Formats: sequence, structure tokens, C-alpha cells
Amino acid sequence: MVGYYRSRSVGPLITAARGWVAEGKVVGPPPSVRNAFALLFQGLGCVTASQLAPPLQMPLALGGAPTAAPAANSSSSAESPPPATAGPFRLRCPIDFRWNERVNKDGSVALGVDRVTRHPQIWSLALVGLGSALVTPYAASAAFFTGPLAFATVGFAHQDYRHRRGMGGMLSPERDAATSNVPFRALLEGRQSWSAARSELKGTNAVLALVPPLLLFLRRMR
Repeated sequence: MVGYYRSRSVGPLITAARGWVAEGKVVGPPPSVRNAFALLFQGLGCVTASQLAPPLQMPLALGGAPTAAPAANSSSSAESPPPATAGPFRLRCPIDFRWNERVNKDGSVALGVDRVTRHPQIWSLALVGLGSALVTPYAASAAFFTGPLAFATVGFAHQDYRHRRGMGGMLSPERDAATSNVPFRALLEGRQSWSAARSELKGTNAVLALVPPLLLFLRRMR
């Protein structure tokens, strides 16, 4: 980290894209295509990381909590009036503690982001790093940002190989067959359900996670 901080904007340039780098100097913003792909990968990485956090929800929900119904007297109709409501909104906890109960109905070995990759922690970092590497012309920065991607593809493939044999961990045959190391592979091969992955998406987390990549995208366009 210290080495990157000292060398992030110095050293050899690895691109000669017109309008971005000229005569060994950075003269403008990154090309639009690179910027768009950087937004895509950084957005995917941030959304993946957000799915590891507890599911957030709006603290205000529609539909007020019912209040006690007025006591009925002897001369009133046999039918009691419907309970009154306290207002159009009700307060609730900003963390949805019942998320697991609602989505894990079939006891699947994969749930939520695990349907996309069984190693979401490092792959979220790898995707953010890949997006960052696309919009830097410096060799030192590109090497730094692509490091997590190399570790995710090679390192976790080796870890899975060892865990399948019970060496240093455990990867059950059921989980191995239902999930993948490379993101989206299990979904593309039909081992996971797209509809299930979509229904288990922590929407509020995902929306909030897209804010930093969008701000970086707009900043790079200047």
C-alpha cells in the first residue's frame, strides 16, 4: 500500500490512447469506453461487497400500525368497526433481521451472492480493482489494481482444489456442484437460478453501493 501511494502517479505509462496520453504525459481523461467498463466492473464489485453486509431496508414503511378498536356498547351493531390506524407510515428497524427466513425456504447450500460466486469477498475486490486498472495509464497502478484479480482466479482455484480433499478446509460435493469460483459461471451453466438470485438480492444495499462508482465515473469524465 505504501509503495502504491508513492508510485501511483509516476513511472512508465502503459498506454498511448489518443486524447489521454501524449508524449509520455497524461493530457486528458480516460477514453469513454474504458470509463464505461470501469463503471461496470467497479459497480459489480461494490454491489457484490454490499451483499455481504446485513440487509438494509427503509426505516419508514407504508401502512400504519393498527391501534386498539373503540369499545363497543350494548346498543351498537353486532359487527365491530375495523381497527383504526395510527397513520400512513410506520417505523421499522433499518436492518431486515428476517431476510434469511424469507429467502431460505428450500435449505439451499447457496444463498444470495453465493449463487454468483462462492468467494464473494475477494471477487468484489478483484472487480473493483479491474475497473480501476482500466482507467489508469500508469504501470505501477495497473499492477497494483490487478493483483486481487490474479489472486482470485489462481489462488482460490488452488484453495478449492485443496478443500475438496479436506486439506485446510472443506468444500462439500453439494456446494462444489451448486456454486462456482468464477462469478456468474454457475448461473450461466444452469447450476443456479437467475430468478432465485434476483429475488435474494439485497436491493437497498445494492443501490447504496452504486453511489461511489457513479461518483468516480462522473469525476473521471471531467
